[in-house]
Amino acid sequence: MYYREFEDDSMGKKILVIDDEESTRELLKLSLEADGYEVRVAEDGYRGLKIFEEFKPEIVLTDIKMPGLDGIEVLQRLKETGEDVEVIVITGHGEMNLAIKALQLEASDFINKPISDMALSVALKRAREKIWMRRKLNEYMRNLEEKLKDAVEEINKRHDFEHKLIETSIDGIIANDRKGNILIFNEGASRIYGYTKEEAIHQLHVTKLYPEGEAKRIKKKIYSDEYGGPGRLVNYETTAVTKDNRLVPILLSATLIYEDGTEVATVGYFKDLSEIKKLQQELVQRERMAAIGEAMSEVAHGVKNILYGMKLGAYMVDKGMNSGNLEKAQKGWSLVKKNIDRISRLSLDMLSYAKKDTKERKNVCLNDVIEEICELVKQRMEKEGITLIKNLQ
Repeated sequence: MYYREFEDDSMGKKILVIDDEESTRELLKLSLEADGYEVRVAEDGYRGLKIFEEFKPEIVLTDIKMPGLDGIEVLQRLKETGEDVEVIVITGHGEMNLAIKALQLEASDFINKPISDMALSVALKRAREKIWMRRKLNEYMRNLEEKLKDAVEEINKRHDFEHKLIETSIDGIIANDRKGNILIFNEGASRIYGYTKEEAIHQLHVTKLYPEGEAKRIKKKIYSDEYGGPGRLVNYETTAVTKDNRLVPILLSATLIYEDGTEVATVGYFKDLSEIKKLQQELVQRERMAAIGEAMSEVAHGVKNILYGMKLGAYMVDKGMNSGNLEKAQKGWSLVKKNIDRISRLSLDMLSYAKKDTKERKNVCLNDVIEEICELVKQRMEKEGITLIKNLQ
């Protein structure tokens, strides 16, 4: 079956013959050398083991019954060396039990004396087939180990690449299991929230990253089709709560992770909108100022009319006072006050329009706000005879 594949190469061509009968040794040596084998011979087991160490044959033919070290002991010692060697034992008449024992000790085969060329040829063929198969198996295992090593390296490279991709992302990336425990927390998330990776992973619950109730609302929206779902959330604007309790506007995209059809995790991608919101506010402010500039001519015209009215009122006051006409002076003063009110309102409107909104949003306790309001109105309510009842939770 395999013989044709290796009959022309040198595999299994080195043979050691161990036999205490000189005639058997010489006969086997001549026959094997005629078939192209390289042969060494030994007259006993001890000599055979010594030659084996030097010659390193691939096949050993040993008589099973010899004085000193017999064939069974030789077989055992050869197997203990761990060398790639096949042992064929030579048995005499009535030594079948020893032959069976040799096979149990992993002898390749056994042949009976007197040795026939056919029996020897078949035994050698089987031994060489075993050597060939074992080497092919070893080669296959080496190739398999190399492929496995390459596959592991590729997996490690891919893992390292994906890890670096997550860690170096400008945006925050956070993954949590179904219970809300954080599994992934990259550097981008640390920049937004202020937590270190060690403080977040398996330590922080995902609900702590949002205002109260927002995490539940986000989960509902992931299951709905409102923002690209179900199972996905695309470009949803919300608010993050940082480690120091600041509110940060963020743009969130998220997706559910499944294994074998079962939901196992949620991964979210967070973009800090603080700078964008700041730029938007600055743009609105610039647009306001541009609008003010465009309206200056109209404002100037309005101020001119107000000043004209004030001058007219002042003139009427002067005339009334000089002539003793109190009614005329009062009408003039009313006109002056009216125009003062007009210019005051105009100034306040202009200031309000031009003024930048500096309000800051932050988390507060609603009960504290109510307490402050109650304290402000307490005295007035007592004067009016009103009883204030508080039921705060």
